[in-house]
Amino acid sequence: MTIAFNLLGCGLGNNGGSQTIIKACEILNDLNVKSELVSDIDNFTWFKHRKCISSIPKDASAVIATGCGTVINTSKLNVPKKYWWIRGHEDWWFNDNELLKLYNIKNIINITNSKSLANRIKSLGCNQTIHTIYQGIDLDFWCDLNLRSQNKKIKIGCLYGNKPTKRWKDFKKLANALGKNKYEFVGFGLDSIREDFLSQYIKNASKKQLLELYSSCDIWFAPTINEGLHNVPMEASLCGCLIVCNNNKNNGMILDYAFNNHSAFTYNNIDEAVSIIENKYSLDNSHIVKECQNIIRNNIGSRYHNMNNLIKLIYET
Repeated sequence: MTIAFNLLGCGLGNNGGSQTIIKACEILNDLNVKSELVSDIDNFTWFKHRKCISSIPKDASAVIATGCGTVINTSKLNVPKKYWWIRGHEDWWFNDNELLKLYNIKNIINITNSKSLANRIKSLGCNQTIHTIYQGIDLDFWCDLNLRSQNKKIKIGCLYGNKPTKRWKDFKKLANALGKNKYEFVGFGLDSIREDFLSQYIKNASKKQLLELYSSCDIWFAPTINEGLHNVPMEASLCGCLIVCNNNKNNGMILDYAFNNHSAFTYNNIDEAVSIIENKYSLDNSHIVKECQNIIRNNIGSRYHNMNNLIKLIYET
């Protein structure tokens, strides 16, 4: 079996979505399933990776569209099996009605990377079967170094992004409302920023730097919307952070592992987020953190586990 990830016209860039596809391809090859990245653009520089090829291989038995921009050209290919691994409701490209037409293409098998995203798509009126294959997480790397014991203040972290969907402005509102007397605010992202309320900011953080940053934080604030599964809070949770995330229907599909008062605290607006942190963080929330970690380990699972699930799905459909 040869699997081709179709990125033609979209390409690879320095983002979590591209990283997911690259790692999926590499792990499939580790599992002795020939896999290729098919792209005319490769701007991914975070780490060395398998070289892209410029066209769909002739021996491809399965082609996986990686975004709404590659679904139509995938549907026209003469290959035995065609899929779309939906990793976010891409309404920054198309409106809901246009996306629904793509979700309902009959010769494409839909796969989502979270059950919450599958439910979101079904709610729009998708009448196709939707399978869920998590991208998984590096369970053997993310762990709690317990650096937060050194904190004099409650440290809250957040991912920076300049796109509106990252909702960095919500973190600024939170910080402004909480103040600096009892709280400290840190972040990381791809771009350089100057924010007076931050005590630490890391640009292009290495995995080791992220491990240390997460492990030093008491709370990880996750306001991002419109992602498929939202990796960053998973990493932070495994490093011991309590997750506080928004409850928006497009909130990054974090709700596959972060449930209100069970494995995380969820909020509907910034006032609620402020109230949760001020009134509930002083309580013992270790059981909530542990439950989130258990869900991530047992329900989301490792990258290898999930790529084995993908191989099984392709054989069976």
